[in-house]
Amino acid sequence: MNFDFENLQQIIKEEREKQNLSLEDISKKIKVPLYVLKELETDPSFFNKNYPYSFYVVREILNLLKIEDLDFNLAEEEEKKQNKQLKKENGSFLSNLKNKIISMFKLLFLSFSLFTFFFLNYSFQKQKEEKKEIPLIEYNEKINKDFSINQKKLENIHKLQLIAKKDIWLSAIVDGKQHIFNLKKNNKLDISFKEKIYFETIGNADGLIIKVNNKNIKLTENDIIHNIFVDKSGIFKNGYNLLKENS
Repeated sequence: MNFDFENLQQIIKEEREKQNLSLEDISKKIKVPLYVLKELETDPSFFNKNYPYSFYVVREILNLLKIEDLDFNLAEEEEKKQNKQLKKENGSFLSNLKNKIISMFKLLFLSFSLFTFFFLNYSFQKQKEEKKEIPLIEYNEKINKDFSINQKKLENIHKLQLIAKKDIWLSAIVDGKQHIFNLKKNNKLDISFKEKIYFETIGNADGLIIKVNNKNIKLTENDIIHNIFVDKSGIFKNGYNLLKENS
């Protein structure tokens, strides 16, 4: 969202001071880290750089302070219209791309079938001439060896799935990399990781399900939560392994 936040930034600050609320008070009431509120109040570019996370935070602040900002609402509606138009254009592009891919796949399949036919025919004739067979035990050993190698490659990869029962926003650090996610209702998001995931903040957390090892874990009944850790051994909240508690 390309929104001129500077004017609204000053309005929020003046109204906060008018109501005798500190940033610490705001942080406690809407459960948002203090450093985020400080950045929003001092750096006008922070809003656009951290959208959509910043959008949800500002909306919480406006609701708390009972501020109605027409420009903010209009910017949100314009963003929705642009996203809708973009989805429509992408749908048309994907439809054309799908038809091209299908045509290409048919051509490749025909070429592969012809190649396979001639290759198998050539191999059969060559084996017949040489009268040699591949020892079955050597073949099986090769398959087992390849399988073991592939398994070792997968050993250090862990997966989980986020299932949104309503609109969800969250910030997370996955294997040391910062990410911000915005999930609409009924969206599902698969995440792979090697070591750990740290969910800093989850908004509308009562509508989030984490699926691990075919188990659905509901984190909380609260709107916003912080500091959820995930590694290969489980999902940890306040020192408790939720995966074990739900086993």
